[in-house]
Amino acid sequence: MKKTLLYSMMAVLVLLVSCQEEAEFSIEHLKTPLQAKFSADKSRVLISEKVQFTSSSIGASKYEWSFEGGQPSTSVDENPVVSYATAGAYKVSLTVKDGAEQNIIVEEEFITVYGEECWKDVVMPAINFKNTAADKSLYEQIVPDPERLIQTACFDVARWLFVCPDEMDELHTIDYTVEDNDGISAKGGQAPRINIFFSATYLQSCKDKGTTDAELLAEVKGVLYHEITHGYQFSPQGAGNYQQGDDFFGFIEGMADYVRYVSGYLTTSDRNAGGHWNDGYKTSGFFIDWLHSKNQNFLNELNHSAKTINPWSWEAATKKITGKSVSSLWNEYQQDIESGKIEEIDELLKRMRAGEEVDFGGDEVPVNLVDITDQNPTVTYQAEEFDFFDWGLPEFAYDNDPATAFFNMNNTTWYTFETTNSYKVTKVAITATANILGIDYVFTPDEFVLYGSNDGENWAEITMVESTGIVSFEERKEFVFENTEYYKFHKVTLAADIEEGDNKRIMIGELELWGKAE
Repeated sequence: MKKTLLYSMMAVLVLLVSCQEEAEFSIEHLKTPLQAKFSADKSRVLISEKVQFTSSSIGASKYEWSFEGGQPSTSVDENPVVSYATAGAYKVSLTVKDGAEQNIIVEEEFITVYGEECWKDVVMPAINFKNTAADKSLYEQIVPDPERLIQTACFDVARWLFVCPDEMDELHTIDYTVEDNDGISAKGGQAPRINIFFSATYLQSCKDKGTTDAELLAEVKGVLYHEITHGYQFSPQGAGNYQQGDDFFGFIEGMADYVRYVSGYLTTSDRNAGGHWNDGYKTSGFFIDWLHSKNQNFLNELNHSAKTINPWSWEAATKKITGKSVSSLWNEYQQDIESGKIEEIDELLKRMRAGEEVDFGGDEVPVNLVDITDQNPTVTYQAEEFDFFDWGLPEFAYDNDPATAFFNMNNTTWYTFETTNSYKVTKVAITATANILGIDYVFTPDEFVLYGSNDGENWAEITMVESTGIVSFEERKEFVFENTEYYKFHKVTLAADIEEGDNKRIMIGELELWGKAE
């Protein structure tokens, strides 16, 4: 399949003239106007909860933040951390500067702060409980006070999904019925009134298998927490149907099993590798759990995205919340399971849920690092250019837009970046392109070498990566390494393996070199 697609592409290309050239130019004409932009890892917080602000500004060299009601109230850091001592809705502004130029962005009521007391007087739904089973005794034995259990579940689930009750849709009545049925449980209706049934037949079958009363109670609670989540969660708009494989299904059933897990009624022994993020239930639920290592407020933002994104999709939601495509996140999650790294993440997530401040590392850019491809470098490159590939120009590899692509018909290429200041580069990031060719193969570089120089002629190797491991479209990978030397010139050579005689091409959505200025 790969050969057929590649040969088809080459058959078209040989009809057109190409040229191997070395071009040198300044990207001043490509420089995007100075623009202030920022985001936060959460927008609804409790008093004293820390908020990580991140600048995504373009062309900035200085940052001046103002946080209404915040501690601190101002900051000149690129990515400050702020907390709030008083409940309310607060404005955030960021002014960025580059020489004499400046640009400002002001977001009114960007952060909403709640006190724990917001839950003090919350009213839980009225419970209409019925036990219509032929033999009522087992459920009565296991759950002597069902109304209290159901209301407790409502309170717990609401606390997982929302920061404060004013975010919730009104749910004032739950009709809960225990009945003889071959299923397990199901929820019907929509807020403000829902109905839930639970199968006495299923409960008895568990008992007949030797399940203890304590285990039976845990099963009743786990199923209840799952169904109550369905009562409170928002419904994603335009996300397909309730069937496995659709975004709607993965959202609805994955979120419910996530809440079941963090409430203590599933364990990591229930997690398995493989599957798909839209499989729902445990598969999607444990993926949602892992996604909190990318954004610690992920569940809340995922739930709210059902109202703010239309049509809703996992792709749109994860890009909005984490900045990454769902496929790249899923691949990373699978790799963490396979490598065993998931156990370390499990422990950090457990501590996070207990209220402890934790650091998952990974994608956060240290405040003293800058992307040197944004510092108006003079760029030299070697690449084959094709005039008809207006989407595949070499400069698209460093234009701050992963949606544009550099496409090289050879399996090797290189870039050099000459900067006014010297930088100590300690990270390279490569983003794969979107599937603009409509093919099933990702033409990303398999390996790269980074060099440094102070004269552009004598080069010292900084790092070499023999396998980038990029396998998905739009996947972004960072490669962090030790380096103690500062250079004004940096050269990246990129190469693709040759497999079975086929030259693999190179496509890049974005190439970034992160370093510290001398």
